[in-house]
Amino acid sequence: MTRLREFVQRLMGGTPKTPANLPRPEYSYTLYWTKTVRQWDPARRRAMAQAVRAQIAAAGFQPNEYLRRYTVPDLDGQAHSGLSLMALAKVIDAFEHEDREGGRD
Repeated sequence: MTRLREFVQRLMGGTPKTPANLPRPEYSYTLYWTKTVRQWDPARRRAMAQAVRAQIAAAGFQPNEYLRRYTVPDLDGQAHSGLSLMALAKVIDAFEHEDREGGRD
């Protein structure tokens, strides 16, 4: 049985994916939120920035990777992980900086 498992592991590209060697999801969250925020006008970005920052600053907030514990009013009606909201805040900040520099809208 051990040989079969080793064969399958080699066939599949090496070590099995475990939580310790999985890539962090922050990159995927950042890509997702960039695509989403790009569609928002500056007023919506400002409103969402304020709401997301309030959620991040709330007592008990944890930047967990996968557990969807947090909702943001008027965002999308879904629960998000803490790390996803941190990525959203980072993306909004980048768009706001670009808005101030005159590169967008």
